[in-house]
Amino acid sequence: MVESSYVRIASAVLGMILCIQLACTTANKRDPSPKPERLLSTVEIVRKLAPSVVRLQANVPQISSLGADFSKNSLGTGVIVDADGHIVTNLHVIRPEGKAVPDRIFTTLSDRRTLYATVVGFDERLDLCVLKIDAPNLIPAGFGNPAGIEVGEDVVAIGFAFNLDGPPTVTRGVVSALRRRIMNSGIIIPDAIQTDADIHPGNSGGPLVNLRGEVIGINTAVAAWTSEVGFAISAATLRPAVESIIRSGSVRRAYLGIVTADSSVPIDLGPHTGKGIPVLLVVEGSPANKAGLKSKDVIVSIGSERVASGSDILPIIARHQPGDQLTIEFYRGKDRRIIEVTLVEQPIKD
Repeated sequence: MVESSYVRIASAVLGMILCIQLACTTANKRDPSPKPERLLSTVEIVRKLAPSVVRLQANVPQISSLGADFSKNSLGTGVIVDADGHIVTNLHVIRPEGKAVPDRIFTTLSDRRTLYATVVGFDERLDLCVLKIDAPNLIPAGFGNPAGIEVGEDVVAIGFAFNLDGPPTVTRGVVSALRRRIMNSGIIIPDAIQTDADIHPGNSGGPLVNLRGEVIGINTAVAAWTSEVGFAISAATLRPAVESIIRSGSVRRAYLGIVTADSSVPIDLGPHTGKGIPVLLVVEGSPANKAGLKSKDVIVSIGSERVASGSDILPIIARHQPGDQLTIEFYRGKDRRIIEVTLVEQPIKD
């Protein structure tokens, strides 16, 4: 009787083990290793982004007996970035040659709806402007992860080149370089993406898109020495700037308060040569000064991002807002130190 009970118990346990093994085997079959992400073709990217890309004309069209005359208006491209109708473009698209910013911008959507956009705010330094339209059923574009952008990856530029009728034109290329600093006539873009995708007149303000169909930049400029090199404001700088303009009408810039050496300046840092950025000057009363940073300190990382030259710092600070806290890792002599810095708003120069 007892043996029979043991047999039944053993059989039951064996059955449970077999069931568990079978369940695990079935689960493994149902849960295979994740497949690589499928990237979009250029055709698929255009289909995805076209509803978000708009044609912009800066001035109110002059109506005559022959119809609307746009011949003297500024023309360019914008991209819808949220369902509330905010549109991002370049400031020079709506204000050519430094003229006054117009009250209304004539806007044409992909479905041929035409309406006026109003100016929410702009930033001259970034050559950036945010507009707003009031319309239902808008399809905004999504931003890509700036940390995921790599040199050599394929990109697509979309915009209304040459003011040609019909849908926007499309060009394709690669990311040629990252963190290019653009400085020209008061414009300072600290974190531009360089691309060989053709950017033509009228493309300004249009999106530079990765193969997931995500906006990684706004096409802004072409190199003066060649038409084969274009630049876009990186989403890393673009997103916080756009959010700041939507909130307050302008870009609030974070400020650290140090002067560093550029990578082209040869400085002997002893064992730290080539491994960090030497601090040449700390501004009195600045966040860096209050946190204890001193001249001759060698910074190796800011906010967990490694830095190798002075040109690395500006893009990092540009991605933050006043009030943000950053951890700075540095060397003072042979001693490794870490401090916390609270950024403030950049002082206005007199």
